[in-house]
Amino acid sequence: MESKYDLTHCTTYPNNSLINGFAPIDLGTNQGSLPQKVQEKGFVKQQEMRLQMNSIVYGYHSSLRARMEQDIVSKTQRHPGLPSSHLSLDLVMGCDDSLDIGDYLNIESPLDPLGKISINSALEARFGI
Repeated sequence: MESKYDLTHCTTYPNNSLINGFAPIDLGTNQGSLPQKVQEKGFVKQQEMRLQMNSIVYGYHSSLRARMEQDIVSKTQRHPGLPSSHLSLDLVMGCDDSLDIGDYLNIESPLDPLGKISINSALEARFGI
């Protein structure tokens, strides 16, 4: 059975992404500035230095334990379809100093369970304040 389109003579296909793979996302973009690179890599370096310091002060087992805890809590997620807040990972890595409503309920402010609107919020919504 002959193909309708014979592409054997064609050396370059219009789209070779399925043959050669997809192009990188940052293709054709300029390199970022030096402060931007330092800022992006700063958190990772800070965590590595903290683990290295723990290893020197308390022994290799403490940094190994901290790394294992980070790996374990980074894999825990909520059910499919629900966004994960990664609260436990933030707490293990020392990124979150306080627990707010948004951390465990994943919302910015608490909702009224009865759905009633106060007079003040109704007036603010009405007049766009």
